Amino acid sequence: MTAKEKTALRNLVHARVEDAIACIVAAAGLAFFDDPARLAMYQALLPSTKSTAKPAAPPAV
Repeated sequence: MTAKEKTALRNLVHARVEDAIACIVAAAGLAFFDDPARLAMYQALLPSTKSTAKPAAPPAV
């Protein structure tokens, strides 16, 4: 497995984990709509919004 394939696989797994967390938080929103403190704990698990892409590295000299 090449480094590029490993990175692609890692990114895929990361995206699946983020999707799973979002599903759990959505279910918590339905289950704990009357308990704002508990719902806030679940919502705190959500990953922050994606930041802008990092600038490209300067070319090698």
